[in-house]
Amino acid sequence: MRGFVPSPQTVMNRDMLCVAIGILGATVMSYNFYLHSSVVQMRAYGQSIDARRDAIRWATHR
Repeated sequence: MRGFVPSPQTVMNRDMLCVAIGILGATVMSYNFYLHSSVVQMRAYGQSIDARRDAIRWATHR
């Protein structure tokens, strides 16, 4: 757990704090963009069973 808790030096040093916040923000934003684009793309498919099956296949295909 020690690796997840920031050290007092990180919190007190403004430059280190900005870098830490930037890393956290870059990580969260990339997932947000990915999830949001996936949700929007799912809406473009039709309502039929085959269209939904196709949407799920494209969303889960690796």
